[in-house]
Amino acid sequence: MSRWAAAFVICAACAADEAPPIDPGPSLFDQVWPESIRAGDAIVVVPGTGTHTDVGTLIDAAPTADFVARDHITSVDPIEGAIAAAQRAGFSGADLEAGAVRFGMWGAGIEKTAAFTYVSVDGFRIHFEVVGGKSVCGDGGIPDNLLNYNTGNAEVDARDLYQHLQTWLGAGSDRNVSLVSHSWGGVVAEYFAQHVATLEHDYGALPGARVVFATAAGVPGFVPGGFVPAGPGFRTVETVKLYEVDRPDDPAHTFDPSRGGNGHHYVIMVGSEYLGWYGITTEELACAGVAGACPTH
Repeated sequence: MSRWAAAFVICAACAADEAPPIDPGPSLFDQVWPESIRAGDAIVVVPGTGTHTDVGTLIDAAPTADFVARDHITSVDPIEGAIAAAQRAGFSGADLEAGAVRFGMWGAGIEKTAAFTYVSVDGFRIHFEVVGGKSVCGDGGIPDNLLNYNTGNAEVDARDLYQHLQTWLGAGSDRNVSLVSHSWGGVVAEYFAQHVATLEHDYGALPGARVVFATAAGVPGFVPGGFVPAGPGFRTVETVKLYEVDRPDDPAHTFDPSRGGNGHHYVIMVGSEYLGWYGITTEELACAGVAGACPTH
């Protein structure tokens, strides 16, 4: 046998002895969606500024009418985010229409109905229950609430959310609750996650349930009064898995008003086509219906 042939045989034997490549498996971030959102679990929307004005009053004005997302596209970011979270967990639109996951909305100040039908951007008819409560920042727009954006009100809203969850959840056992939030609601959800042990101590455990996952989008980078949002990324805070996602062109997070308000929207549309919810079901960006990030002005 020549030296080259011998070397080939030795190398082939060495390759045969090498361990096969290790499959890293799904990441913790990939796993958190199906592990947190299972059939029969609950997803609760924690909305941002002006949700009573833009959503709650409309539902109260016509409590038996459908709330059609495409008619109010700039007001439905956290609602569509909740649907996207369920889809990321593996549920189809048909599953959600059939009630595989329990959807609720806190903080919109809805008083005249306990539930409403939400027609999603994708056209699915989904049953949403009213968890109750009204956010401190539920009325008006950002200029009307500048003095309300502070740590004290984040605590007020987080405590209100916890107490309404206790009533809304009712009897049951072994249920996960996920929070999906946007803007000021992201501050509330993150405050909730960072203080969940205190809330449970002060009010008692949630009946047969636990908040295990919170998604927060478009979160202001600074909150007066001492509370510090976790910042973009996925982590565990207290006992809650927390995922904060912020568009790079989101003026609410970056405090860069030159981007304009469209960067604060996470429902990604190009023309009338829905591409998904940024950070959950798509990584694409669009600005006022045009593909790409919002330009500076």
